[in-house]
Amino acid sequence: MSKKYLIVVAALLAVGILMISACHDNRAIQSTNEVPAPAVKMVGDQIPEEIDNPLDIEVDACYLDGYSDMLSLARDAYLVVTGTVLSQEDHPYGYSVISKVRVQEVIKGVTEDNVIDIVQMKDRPLLEEGKSYALFLGDQPDADWYYVLGGCCQGIFDLQGERIFASNEGNRTFIESGQGMELIELRKLFG
Repeated sequence: MSKKYLIVVAALLAVGILMISACHDNRAIQSTNEVPAPAVKMVGDQIPEEIDNPLDIEVDACYLDGYSDMLSLARDAYLVVTGTVLSQEDHPYGYSVISKVRVQEVIKGVTEDNVIDIVQMKDRPLLEEGKSYALFLGDQPDADWYYVLGGCCQGIFDLQGERIFASNEGNRTFIESGQGMELIELRKLFG
């Protein structure tokens, strides 16, 4: 064999060994007596030991789902209401806010309650106390609250008298800027 051939083979062998050792997890060879850490279910950003009463909570949220038009948003809404925000409080686990809304009119769906709870993620545009809105809501199974459709913000429209207006960047394309939409037009979507 030529010297050049041996150098190439040795170089390839060295590169192969380096690649294998780089892909190998050295932490796996610490001790045969080591017990793997148990899987820990995270709740928000807290570990279970930090929670007074750890619960297995399921949350439905349309965090990433978005709508391209008002008709699609209306079709998927479980409940559409107009109402005024009475108060807000932090959710007990800290990842969201619960707003109490006095219902003025139910446009789609059914609720027997005059005041409903709406849960929103804290990192999204939140409802404001004292303001009136038209809200497109999703049902929260096994809970006593609703959530806002469309990434937690597309289903929020400012209500001024008998007109609704886009309230955020998420729904600006649904209603002509500045013009608003008559509530009667919104009601026609459902009836």
